[in-house]
Amino acid sequence: MKKKVLITGVSGFAASHLADLCLEKNYEVIGTTRLRDDISNIEHLKIPIEYCDILDSKNVDEVIKRIMPDIVFHLAGQSFVGKSWEAPDLTLTTNIIGTLNVLESVRKYRPDAIFHVASSSQVYGKVEKFPMTVNTPFNPMSPYDVSKLSQEMLVRQYHNSYLMDVRITRAFNITGPRRADFFAETTFAKQIALIEKGLQEPIIRVGNLDSARDYIDVRDAVRGYLLSIEKGKSGEIYILCSGVATTIKTILDMLLSLSTVKNIKIEIDPGRIRPSDTPKMYGDYSLTKEKLGWEPKIPLDKTLNDLLDYYRSKI
Repeated sequence: MKKKVLITGVSGFAASHLADLCLEKNYEVIGTTRLRDDISNIEHLKIPIEYCDILDSKNVDEVIKRIMPDIVFHLAGQSFVGKSWEAPDLTLTTNIIGTLNVLESVRKYRPDAIFHVASSSQVYGKVEKFPMTVNTPFNPMSPYDVSKLSQEMLVRQYHNSYLMDVRITRAFNITGPRRADFFAETTFAKQIALIEKGLQEPIIRVGNLDSARDYIDVRDAVRGYLLSIEKGKSGEIYILCSGVATTIKTILDMLLSLSTVKNIKIEIDPGRIRPSDTPKMYGDYSLTKEKLGWEPKIPLDKTLNDLLDYYRSKI
C-alpha cells in the first residue's frame, strides 16, 4: 500500500517540487492550500487538494482527521525574509501558531505519523564562525529568522514531550524554477526576461550586492526533505547546502552572461535595501551526507539557467 503524504502549502515553490518528487517515488500525495493562494505551481499535478488555513485550528483538525496521513511535510507559512520586515506580526503568527496548530492536530489524531518541518539557515542570523553546522549559535537578525527558530523549537518540544517522530531540515538559500520574484536572483531573472522581451529598459535595479549566500537547487533541497523521512532518525536536524558562499553580485553576473541582451546597466534601488542583513552564510552538509547519503547534485549555472528560462516562459 502506498504511504499517504500530506504537504501543507503545496502550491508554494519548494512544496510543489516536493509533490513532483513524491509522486515520482510512488507516494500518495494530498496537498493543502488556502482559497486565495495562487495555484499555478501545481496546475500540472493531479492530486487531491484540501483547502486549509493553518491559523484555523478547527480547520486543521478536520483535514488531519479526514486524511490520516502517514507523513506530514509542513511547508505552509510566510517564507520571505523581506516581507517579515513589513509584516512581523503576520510572520510570527503564521510560522509559529500555524505550526503549533498542525503539530497539535497530528499529535491528537495521527500521533504515529512522521512530521517534517522545512526550516531555514536564517535561524543562524549573523554569525562569526564558518561554515555553519548544527552546533552554530543562533543570532537572528529579522522577524523571519525568529519565526523559523521558534518553529524548530516547537517541533523539538513536541518530539521531547510527546515522543512524536519529527525530522527537521535546515536548508540554505533554495532557488530554481517557480521561485517567486521577491528574492535577489529571481528579481534579476525576471528583469532580464522583461528586458529581452522589450518590456523594460535595459537597466536592472538591485539592492545590496555584497552579501554572500549558500545556494542550492530546489530539486536538491526536496530530495533532502524526502531522504530525511526515508533514511533519517526522529529528532535529528539535517543541513542542506552547497558549502560555498556566492555573492549576490556573482549571481547577477552569471545571469547577465546568460542573457541575449548585452550591455545591461545596473542601478542601486534604495527600496531594496533591508534594515539589517546577514553579510555571509555558508554551511557544512558533511553530517547530512554521512547520515542520509545526500549531497547537492545540480550545479549553480544550471539552476540559474533554468530559473531564467522559467521567467522567460512566464512573460
